[in-house]
Amino acid sequence: RRREKEEHEWVTNALGFSLRLNKIEYYKETGTLHYILDYGIQNNLPAIQKAIEAFTREQELWLKLAGDEKGAVLDKVIQMHGKPMLVVEVGLYVGYSSTRMASQLKEWGGKVISMEVDPFHAAISRNTIEWAGLSDSIEIWCGHSENLIPRLAARLPPKSIDIIFFDQQGTKMHLDLQSIVKLGMLSDTAIIVGDNVLRPGSPQFMWWNTCAGPYETQVVSLKEYKQEIVEDWMSISFYMPHSPQALVPMVIPEDVEQLAHDTDGIRWKSVESRVSEEQWQSFSQRMRRDFAACGILPPEVVPSLAAGSQFLRSFTMALLQVSELESGPSAGYASVNTTLRQLYQERMKRDYDRHWNSPDEILLGDPARPLRLCSLPGQHLGAQVWHSGHLLANALAGRSGSQPLLEVLRGARVLELGAGLGIAGLAAAAFAGAAAVVLTDLPEMQPLLRRNIELNDLTGCCRAETLAWGSTLPESWGAFDVVLAADDPTCLIALRDTILALCPLGSSTTLLLAYKFRTEWDQDFLKKEILPHFIVVEEELVEPTSNGVGKRCQLFTCRRQGSPSGSDADSRMAPAST
Repeated sequence: RRREKEEHEWVTNALGFSLRLNKIEYYKETGTLHYILDYGIQNNLPAIQKAIEAFTREQELWLKLAGDEKGAVLDKVIQMHGKPMLVVEVGLYVGYSSTRMASQLKEWGGKVISMEVDPFHAAISRNTIEWAGLSDSIEIWCGHSENLIPRLAARLPPKSIDIIFFDQQGTKMHLDLQSIVKLGMLSDTAIIVGDNVLRPGSPQFMWWNTCAGPYETQVVSLKEYKQEIVEDWMSISFYMPHSPQALVPMVIPEDVEQLAHDTDGIRWKSVESRVSEEQWQSFSQRMRRDFAACGILPPEVVPSLAAGSQFLRSFTMALLQVSELESGPSAGYASVNTTLRQLYQERMKRDYDRHWNSPDEILLGDPARPLRLCSLPGQHLGAQVWHSGHLLANALAGRSGSQPLLEVLRGARVLELGAGLGIAGLAAAAFAGAAAVVLTDLPEMQPLLRRNIELNDLTGCCRAETLAWGSTLPESWGAFDVVLAADDPTCLIALRDTILALCPLGSSTTLLLAYKFRTEWDQDFLKKEILPHFIVVEEELVEPTSNGVGKRCQLFTCRRQGSPSGSDADSRMAPAST
């Protein structure tokens, strides 16, 4: 019979036990299929997916779907790869994402293999796929993924998987990925996508793909489907089979395994009892902090901002081009998904309202005077404290015992590049005696910078200014005694040009550059294209902790070498770069 809304989640059996209804009769999944057949037009995928989403809205139910923003991320991953011939999905559920991907692969003869452990879900999906006219493009393999993965090698040639989409239990993703890698099934250009890697979390998968394995990984910060206040990540990893890490066996640290145990705890709690959206959001933010403590700090992008590397720019801009959703192979998705720009504008307003008046307190120099910072993690790449910036601020506040830095900053005019929240520049003013500090970043960061200046009562000596690297430096700013820069692995060519313009030949300007190397490319660029212009003193900054082990980065104290004669490359106009 048709259930009332209040009956969806819980029923009481004859023995008086309260049980989740969907575990008894799969009400949500069966209801979804009825909606597809009643309201979804046959062979019209956008109409079918619209029916699925209408069912969740009308019945006020949550379904584990990669919908809305997450669906757009999947579309973009397929577009980035080019024309993938095989996508493997682990976690089929009702067939939402598999049909979305297959509808695009069908155009060039590609296929999707989707693995599903629950035979009821597989049966529901077979109906969805048949109704969408995609049975020739999707294979459903029913069973546990660890038993099905060897079948890939038995039935397919090596290096045949172009994209993997993991949408199953997060603490199993790393094992499935490693099994596929050992079988040699990933193509040399494979992309690995993981859903729900922050909420409830995939600690081992994220640690391996971010910190130790042969992958270049970044995350897209999104809201969980139909849960407006719950932040989640989708991870996107590029396989690098020829890197040295490809020869290293997978070993997961104990603290990461413990974190995985905690994520399974809340995962099973959500099966046995209610977990509210507020509890989920609290847990996802706890996971953020615990990930950072374990060293899991992937580059992060929110599609509301095109920032950073060429990949980030192309990725985020494509997500925001609504016209792409209204024409071409994805025709009709605009009617299924609310415009991404509108979704992110609404989300940004909610986050600003939530965080604006709740600054974090960070202890640097004086314990009685913490630095107060308003941060908006997930809003912008720079709207959070990065480790190198934090370590540089520690050094400027004297916590690392670096007396020479205090002497350089006392009474100095200071400019911080890519200030983000301004932690280093504010520390220079608050603890190191800098006379005047200019915090520079892109226009979207200006409200946060001004807010943090006000929170720390530093309006008399600090100000926020807009500066895009590689652009003209305003003459009115004059010269600076010290330039600060920390922890940005993107736009290195433009960063080099701006640094050289701020530190011209013959000047006495000191550059303090805190940096954590992430790739061989940025390490080579820094050491070949930036540091040779300076006389450099290198030291390691270490986060002070109770056990003496903490986050690390390199600090380069740089002063220009040579004379100003005949150098037009270091003029006040930063040279254009391709």
